[in-house]
Amino acid sequence: MPPGTTKEQFNLMLRNLVIERFKLAYHYEKKEIQVYEVGIAKGGLKMKESPPVVLEAVKGGEQAEATLPPLGKVDLDAEGFPRVAAPKSGSWSMTMSNGRARATSIGISMEQVVSMLSGQLDAPVTDSTGLQGKYDCTLSWVAENNPAADSSGPTLIEAVREQLGLRLERKKGLADVFVIDHVEKVPVEN
Repeated sequence: MPPGTTKEQFNLMLRNLVIERFKLAYHYEKKEIQVYEVGIAKGGLKMKESPPVVLEAVKGGEQAEATLPPLGKVDLDAEGFPRVAAPKSGSWSMTMSNGRARATSIGISMEQVVSMLSGQLDAPVTDSTGLQGKYDCTLSWVAENNPAADSSGPTLIEAVREQLGLRLERKKGLADVFVIDHVEKVPVEN
């Protein structure tokens, strides 16, 4: 990749490569499926709004890199949840060990919260909170259906309610569904 390529540019290059090499033809269509809707829980929002200056650890105009433990080593807290390195502003940092997960964020939007929840729940999530700010939060949960997990602890849905002050409600809703019209099994040569 050319130096300075952004994540969005890389994703576009990858998409174009698959379209060209595999002759991929696709479209999106709206379909009624099970979705999760995120709203503010009865007890109120527990995520803290980010201060205007999120991090002081700045070197030469760039944010300092988070220090991660060596691969294979995960430091656990007293409750058995993994400790997570501080993320960059506007992002999540997540670690899972023995079926117990922790995610920490600094300066994220509700769009980013919804995206993370959608990935963890493996289902579309819609936002009905109306929140427009940037938030700092930490979320700790026990993965469901994980044989290695010690079941003492909240599920993701319980943790979202208890720790973030958000509710996740499962309902039928319209979502964009990716539909493949055509794809070759063998890619076109370079």
